Amino acid sequence: MILKIDQPQFFYDLFYQLSLLIVVLIFLIEGTRRNLPWISLLLVIVTTRFFVIAGSKLAGINSDDLNFFIQHFSFPPEHTKNMAGALFFGLIGLSLAKLALRIKYPILDVFAIAAPFGMAIQRIGCLSAGCCFGIETHSPFGIQYGSNTPAYFHQLYAGRIDFADELSQHIHPVPLYFILSSLLIGIILLKFRNYWKRPGNLALSGLVLILLSWFSIEFFRDPLSNGTFLGAQFLGLKRIQII
Repeated sequence: MILKIDQPQFFYDLFYQLSLLIVVLIFLIEGTRRNLPWISLLLVIVTTRFFVIAGSKLAGINSDDLNFFIQHFSFPPEHTKNMAGALFFGLIGLSLAKLALRIKYPILDVFAIAAPFGMAIQRIGCLSAGCCFGIETHSPFGIQYGSNTPAYFHQLYAGRIDFADELSQHIHPVPLYFILSSLLIGIILLKFRNYWKRPGNLALSGLVLILLSWFSIEFFRDPLSNGTFLGAQFLGLKRIQII
């Protein structure tokens, strides 16, 4: 499979925004199904969205972004966003909103239903942009990216390809793995949400499933796409896996 997209950053940003919209819609639908007040839901959404955006940007910062920020007091237009940072900061924002608004009902469980579907949509942008690229593979489902993607540039910098090559090496379609696992987790939580009776258990179970899937998929992801710090290995595991 070959992916050559003229404006990969456009599609990355598009699906990033769509993912937030999907989360909000599912959050409102599930909250309404549980007879939760809309005012509280909307206030939680606003707070969580702020933390999600901040987390996605802060967790994706690298040395080039910092140098750009020092010079221009803003991040570059194509600054990378990090889904793990978005998830964890979103949980922090959600918890703070729940505490500040003195919400007694299981708002975290409502978020647990929405989050996996939002992550699946966001990873379509990653698939288009070639940012979360995988290690090389000879399997028939390997994917090649064009010369305007991080997958191509990192392989060029590492000496795996040269300037004469128009495409990257065949690599594992890691974003597709993230999409499929997120959809599966979302369906499982949606189908069996009534089996978790104790408040918070649905959210905890969803988080465990997400982290387990990410831990497993990281074995197929190229360490170069994790960055210098998170991609470094210790005892056969990446730092991001240990975290």
